[in-house]
Formats: sequence, C-alpha cells, structure tokens
Amino acid sequence: MPSALPATLAAYRRLSALAAPLAAPLIARRLKQGKEDPERLGERRGVASVERPPGPLIWIHGASVGE
Repeated sequence: MPSALPATLAAYRRLSALAAPLAAPLIARRLKQGKEDPERLGERRGVASVERPPGPLIWIHGASVGE
C-alpha cells in the first residue's frame, strides 16, 4: 500500500491546484504591460523553448531577496 503524502506536500498540491486558474489572467495582464516575453510564455507553464541536449543534467537554482 502506498504511503500517504506528508501534510505539507498535500497542502501545497491543493493550494497549487486552486491557484492555477489565476495564472492565465495574471500572465495576460503582464503581457499587456510588457513584463513578459511572448516567445517564452511556454516556459511559464514548464514547457522549455529549447530542446535539452543529451547527457546528464545538473540543475542549479539561485534565489535573491533583491538586496
């Protein structure tokens, strides 16, 4: 029997599903304001605009608080 998801992951999934319908109008507004690149909209939905080359993938993520 599969184990249950941790409560935080289950809550994250539920909240993400509830918030998803808000993404389209938000991105449309940002497009109108010139804050989004129309050619890269797919990337906002997790669809890459460039095919990944073969081989191992190393993912590096950086975050900034804007200081």
